[in-house]
Amino acid sequence: MRQGGVKNSAYRYNRRMKILVLIFALLSTSNIWSAEIAYVVADKAVIYTDMDLSIAIGYVRKGKKIKVGSVSRKHGTVLSTVASGRIVYIKNADVRLEKELLKEDGAYVAPKVSDHEVFIEQQKFEDDFSENNHVILHVGNMATGSKWKELEETEESTTLSQIGVSIEHRPDLRSYSWAIGLNYLSSELENYAFKSILIEAKLQYSLLKTNFVSLDAVAGIAGTGDARLQNSINGTESRGTLFGWIAGGQLKFFPFSQFGLIGGVELRNYSVGSLGEIELANGDTTQFDSFSGANLWVGLTYKL
Repeated sequence: MRQGGVKNSAYRYNRRMKILVLIFALLSTSNIWSAEIAYVVADKAVIYTDMDLSIAIGYVRKGKKIKVGSVSRKHGTVLSTVASGRIVYIKNADVRLEKELLKEDGAYVAPKVSDHEVFIEQQKFEDDFSENNHVILHVGNMATGSKWKELEETEESTTLSQIGVSIEHRPDLRSYSWAIGLNYLSSELENYAFKSILIEAKLQYSLLKTNFVSLDAVAGIAGTGDARLQNSINGTESRGTLFGWIAGGQLKFFPFSQFGLIGGVELRNYSVGSLGEIELANGDTTQFDSFSGANLWVGLTYKL
């Protein structure tokens, strides 16, 4: 009897604990189920994944309608809402409840809102292209590959020097960013010189992003219709095209500050066309059609 009494007591205890946990869970989420309509009054109301407001995932513009929990958190400073099926948080000061607006004697009357209009997952987080833009000044060196060295059959290391400027758009609340700019390329052998100005476009995805550093995977394209090869053997200059792809990574220090440092390691492949036959020192002719190799670059950034 005593052993059975102990088992029954343990069973009753476990059952009570389960009931308490269930009640606590219901109470903790009751503010979502008893939601209220609110209007965004801040220019940009930032949406956070946590109650401490440390991880932002987007924002909603002024005038939008959302559904918020009826119970404020963090001493009345934070309200819960729903985005993409999960609970997220917004500052209480960034919104006004519909019932509060209706009490303001004729100053503002909130329109009627149907259910399909109020959920935040029905709205896209917006990206303002006039903000979060950076100028990047950069220099680098790229391996030219075997085709360039074959023009003079040299075993010495040759590089394609680069200097350029680009504009980078790096949103605070997004994992992606992009950059577009100009890059001046040049490389010289004893009898040949190559020069060109490329237009480059890169798409970047942040693998790691903090206020101190960001680590990005990078993919891009580059091209020009004015690639020039000067030949001192016969005193001619050939003009052609250059198009290629870029893949690699970059590291940026202080990615959201006024000034920052940036650098990257990439693999680049450029196809060169329309240069025609190139005369060699021995009188033969050949074709030159590509640069290919690793590219290392560094730069400074300035936030506009």
